[in-house]
Amino acid sequence: MSKFLTYADIDIQIDTERHDGGYNLILDFPNKNYSLSRDFSKGDRIISRFTFPAMTKRAFESYMRSGKVYSLDHDKWACTRVSIRNNDVGIEWSVATDREPRNKNTAGPNDHPLTFGDFFVKADPPSDWMKQYLKHKPNKTLNDICLLGAHNAGLSCITARTLFGIPDIVLCQTKSIAGLLHLGVRYFDIRPVWTGTEFACGHYSDKPGPGHQGANGVFIDQVISDINNFTANRKELVVIKLSHDLDTTTRNGDLGAHSYKPLSENQFIDLLYKFKNIQNLFYLNSGEHLTSTNLNLMIGSRSAVVIIIEKKIDDKELKLPADLEYKGFYYKYQYDAYDHYADTNNPKKMEEDQLQKMKQNISSYFLLSWTLTQSEADIAACIADAGIHKSSDRSILAHGRKVNALLLSFIEKNCGKKFIPNIIFLDAIEDDVPCTVVEYINYELV
Repeated sequence: MSKFLTYADIDIQIDTERHDGGYNLILDFPNKNYSLSRDFSKGDRIISRFTFPAMTKRAFESYMRSGKVYSLDHDKWACTRVSIRNNDVGIEWSVATDREPRNKNTAGPNDHPLTFGDFFVKADPPSDWMKQYLKHKPNKTLNDICLLGAHNAGLSCITARTLFGIPDIVLCQTKSIAGLLHLGVRYFDIRPVWTGTEFACGHYSDKPGPGHQGANGVFIDQVISDINNFTANRKELVVIKLSHDLDTTTRNGDLGAHSYKPLSENQFIDLLYKFKNIQNLFYLNSGEHLTSTNLNLMIGSRSAVVIIIEKKIDDKELKLPADLEYKGFYYKYQYDAYDHYADTNNPKKMEEDQLQKMKQNISSYFLLSWTLTQSEADIAACIADAGIHKSSDRSILAHGRKVNALLLSFIEKNCGKKFIPNIIFLDAIEDDVPCTVVEYINYELV
């Protein structure tokens, strides 16, 4: 991470069985195109160098992931592999294809481009990215930087569900808590429920008529185990936000025969003592704001785990027991993110909503809720598809994948020095691309 890149080499291997002659290759990156026009014959391998403004390795990875490569000569799709590498820092991207253009009668970049982000072959694992970051930018606080957050982090599987709690309308992730940690997630949205025998993560919506519909996911014991295993040999921060708690063994008659009650005070305190089994809980001496605490104090010598409580009893904030208060367990005001989702299934409307809220709350600790909300029509389509054992393209995960692909361009277009989100909150975190975007923010915009 200490080295800055100013060049990369492009290596094109030619399909010698199919074409000889001129070849026009375009590398399309944000704000710049690199074109390469060469004659070649059988057995050729073209290596050429292109340059760009100095940037860090991580920034260059973000840059590369958004790039496309395509040929202007649609009857000469001749390359079997395009690689871009910088040997000084040991990174490489490759695109391999034997695909023909979809339409040989038209020309342009939209005809079968190959996306480097889809074929990324080498990347540094981001599992200790915070430790690495502090080596280069010490004395930062959470107010200064951006974290990657997982929406409904515990819903990567279903351990119990209601009638309509089918996968396409409850699953928000495909990776376990351990998997998300290794992909760079540091902020976890956990919604605890009591199953009657143990605590689990839940995802429920209270609907008129049927009442609460949803599912239970990962058990809390597994959440704790995954966090302890991850933090044992690392110096990383992990933030757990507890909210939307439910007791799925009770009914709330005021809301309908099938609506669940929130956890009682005693149940919630029992849950917190279970979380006390997490190692490396971070202690403060008072009710200071965690977001303004120096990160070197938190993770300079070891990992740190903080648990943020959003829980009311009789319309009053839950009072933490003395042996938990500020000892790894903190009130919402101590880590109070501006967190308001767009409530739409339209990517453009979501983007406009979040940008407007970000501009209006520039002084807040801002959570960019980069998620889509299923419409009633989406839910109906998912239920219909489930009836024929088909995964829907209107599922939460499908919506998440769609907008995750738009994240980098949004950040590059709208963010800058002193104008960044503090948390990027996503569904469907399935690779390290989101963490690379977060690192781009932290290295280039902070």
